[in-house]
Formats: sequence, structure tokens, C-alpha cells
Amino acid sequence: MRIGINVPNELIKRIRKVDSEANISQVCREALEVHANMLERIVVEWDDDDMDDVIERLSRSDNIEPDWAGYGWEDARNWVMAVDREGWESFFRLYSYAKSRNGHVTNPSSWVMKRLPGIKSFNDRMMEKENSDWLYWQCYLDGNNSVYHKVQEEYDRVWMGFVSEVRRKQSQHDEEIRDRVMAERRKAWSDRPEPELPPQLLN
Repeated sequence: MRIGINVPNELIKRIRKVDSEANISQVCREALEVHANMLERIVVEWDDDDMDDVIERLSRSDNIEPDWAGYGWEDARNWVMAVDREGWESFFRLYSYAKSRNGHVTNPSSWVMKRLPGIKSFNDRMMEKENSDWLYWQCYLDGNNSVYHKVQEEYDRVWMGFVSEVRRKQSQHDEEIRDRVMAERRKAWSDRPEPELPPQLLN
């Protein structure tokens, strides 16, 4: 089989400098044969289990993007389950104030919420080794912090979405209770007897 091979002029000059009579085609054939022999030895001398072990050891798990949305959902749920009423109301007061001033609240799980033991935020997730390794390589390859901001926004969107949905359901629940109490009051009012004239006022 005849194929064309592009060899840089600089490389040919280097070869000619040390061996002016070198046959470039033969050099290429010999290099290909050495490469083929190496690959054949790998296939023959290494069984699949050995190869799998080496590949597993040398592979980078930080190629797989962490589940930032999943983290946001889990952390929001854990916070909602643990926060008391005071911390819950305080969060929404501060969140509403910040949103009214800036129009957008960045990373609410970290700076607005009442910190609770064992409840993670985006910053906590970012510091976990597997996540920090991934962020390091992605920011290194990207050359700036756009990846960091992108995943932070994804986490925040899910985190705040979960918390906001709980708030909506809480408001609906409070409204239902209010409606029930007001209906009971109206019923009690309508069931009250007519005022009677006290005997002492008859004379």
C-alpha cells in the first residue's frame, strides 16, 4: 500500500544533517514498524484485566462534571427540613431586601441563609475534592472563571427554585388556614342569639 506522508522540512533537515544519505521512506517504514511492534506487545503481553487496572489508575475522574443541580436540590431540601420559623422568615426578609436593591441575588444559599450545622452550601460543595478538581481543570482549560459562574448559577437556580416552591406552598397553606378561621368566625357570628333586654332596664 502506498500512502503519502507529510514530513516537516525542518525534520528532514535535521535527519540530513546527521545522515546525508538517509532514505526518508525507509526511516518512516522503520518508525512505523517500531510503533506496530510496540502496540502488538501491549496487546499480547497485557491481559484485559491488567490494562483495565492501568487505565483506571491513570484516568481522570475530574473529566465528569459534578451534578450541581442535584447538589442544589439536596442542599435546599436539607436546609428547609432543618431551619426554624425565625430563620425561615429572616431569610425571605433579607432575600427580598437584596433583590429589591440589586434585582438579582447571587449565591443566596451561602450569604443569605441562616447557617445550620451539617447543611451544605455551594461554597461547601465547591471545596469537596472531586468538585474542586473538576473546577480547577475546567477553569484552567477555559482560562477564566466563566465555568465557575456558570455552575454557581445552575446550583443557585435549583436551590432557590426549591426554596421558593416551599414558600409558595407555605403561603397557600397559610391562606387556607386564614380562610377557614374567617369562615368559622362568620358562622359563629351568625349563630349568636339576638340581644335580650336586661330586666333592670325595663323600669
